[in-house]
Amino acid sequence: MTQTLGRPRLLSEADCQDVLRRLTRLTRGGGISSVWITSIWIGNIRWARNQVTTSGEVCDNTIFVKRYIDGARSGVRINDTSDVALVAAVRRAERLTTMATAQQYDDLIPHRSLEPTEVPTLFSDATYQLTAAQRAAAALTLTKQAAQAGMLSAGYIEVAAVALASLDTFGRVRYFPYTQARYSVTVRDPKGTGSGWAGVDWYDWGRSTRLL
Repeated sequence: MTQTLGRPRLLSEADCQDVLRRLTRLTRGGGISSVWITSIWIGNIRWARNQVTTSGEVCDNTIFVKRYIDGARSGVRINDTSDVALVAAVRRAERLTTMATAQQYDDLIPHRSLEPTEVPTLFSDATYQLTAAQRAAAALTLTKQAAQAGMLSAGYIEVAAVALASLDTFGRVRYFPYTQARYSVTVRDPKGTGSGWAGVDWYDWGRSTRLL
């Protein structure tokens, strides 16, 4: 798996299952536990007047910890998967259940079977593995074409990977990763007499760049 600043770009299905396992060990008071996880990585580069202005990457995880105890339920959001953060989230969620109104049959909600669903293939390794150097090379291709035509270009390239996971203590697991690859370019006459725009949005960087 690709690493960014010493950490994986995206939480894998195994990583998400590990979060639930550790969470389960930390709970008190019985009941049911579940987690909803959104893991995201974004890489981008921006330019104006044929010159790169910014380039960067963002990684973030959102973990929604939910507890069902004696008919009452509550949830807490965190963005840290460490044991320390999970302990704090679990304890807070458990305290909040004592202040929540118990609902008849509420503990039966997690028992419902998951409906079978088709999982589309929207994940591209070409997008996920794209490096900062490759994004810069793509931007250079676009700016060079504009410069050679005597034009000024401004644009933005963004690639992203997202993983959505839902897991609970009944052993139900859903994990869905997908990627996004998009760029847009505006080319302008230096005299300001005309301009044009083009853009592409697709999950596969390899197919998105065929127009470069």
